[in-house]
Amino acid sequence: ARAAALGVDVVLERAKALNVAGVLARRQGDYPAARAVDEESLAIQRRLGDRRGMATSLHNLGNVAMRQGDVASARALYQESLAISRELGDRTGIASSLNDLGNVAMEHSSARALES
Repeated sequence: ARAAALGVDVVLERAKALNVAGVLARRQGDYPAARAVDEESLAIQRRLGDRRGMATSLHNLGNVAMRQGDVASARALYQESLAISRELGDRTGIASSLNDLGNVAMEHSSARALES
């Protein structure tokens, strides 16, 4: 049992490391790499039921989508992250998701203004 628990801990640490790698790749403008490692991290967290980690990965994927101009995907990812953060009572996660959903709304209204 201890070995199994240790194995899960190692896998969770890998998921966290992948999140950090995704942030770094996004900040360097390597969006395909950021998306790939964030998706890998999310898959691990879903498999292990790590809800807090899932919220973080979803939020990071939303950030990548925003940087790539995919506002609809960003909105959906931020909303999913927000829902999990609310379930967990994670006030920081809630605030961060709401902030970025506000950015999505601003981007959407700016795009609509340009179309008029």
